[in-house]
Amino acid sequence: TLTTLRVSEYTVGIDGSKALCDALECNCTLRKLFLTRCNVNADGARLIAYGLKHNHSVQLLNVGCNRIGDDGAEAFAEMLRQNSSLRK
Repeated sequence: TLTTLRVSEYTVGIDGSKALCDALECNCTLRKLFLTRCNVNADGARLIAYGLKHNHSVQLLNVGCNRIGDDGAEAFAEMLRQNSSLRK
């Protein structure tokens, strides 16, 4: 059972963000997700945030050192209004 996913410093891009979105929507075991320095932009952030909106197992998320911009930050803020499992 996968509980921690460290993708840090690998280019995720839009295709990877979409794959993460799809996986997060149905995953119930992942607790920690590290996406530091993965070249995630605002579009990728919106996809990941959408997946997390429907995920209730991830407790720790690190998306530092990406270029999510204001739009990506807003997508994560919106997600946090509906996701009660994220703690950090």
